[in-house]
Amino acid sequence: QPPRPEKAALLVVDMQGFFLDPASPAYLPPARAILGNVMKLVDAFRRAGRPVLFATYETPVEGDGLMREWWSKECPSDSAWAEVWKGFGPEPGETRLRKTRYSAFSNPELTEALRRGGVEDLVVAGVQTGLCVESTARAAFDLGLRPTVVLDATAAASEERHLASLTILAEGFAAVLPTQQLQEIFDCSRC
Repeated sequence: QPPRPEKAALLVVDMQGFFLDPASPAYLPPARAILGNVMKLVDAFRRAGRPVLFATYETPVEGDGLMREWWSKECPSDSAWAEVWKGFGPEPGETRLRKTRYSAFSNPELTEALRRGGVEDLVVAGVQTGLCVESTARAAFDLGLRPTVVLDATAAASEERHLASLTILAEGFAAVLPTQQLQEIFDCSRC
């Protein structure tokens, strides 16, 4: 099922220097390839007057040894790597959420922001498909939201991992749609 524009929000996950800056220890070259499509979605949601939210990863300062064990690369909260990638935003009135785990829902502010906005359908773009994107989409489903993951505005370390994750998500958790189809849906919502 495609998202309903009047009930939808866009969540941009981890499109930040940590994954996009070639100098970062977590640089993910495929993330650069999706920059244009993520920006197209951000623009379409803004034109339609729908919420755009940004979630960024920061290394836990204390505790959460499990996350440090599985994800050893450091992204300090006060570094440029923790910031939303240049040109994306957030714009005034848009929400930026910091997270220290894979799912953006690990920050309770996300659920509150979606409730305030009357959001029932959540479109998820960003990186990495099989980690933060998939964890977020599954959590959205478990919370009763209707997730859509964007086929060509998400990326993983390899095409194989990317497609495997999308296949699993499409099997029981989320619609998987291309950027162009979503652009058309949200542009037509203003007709």
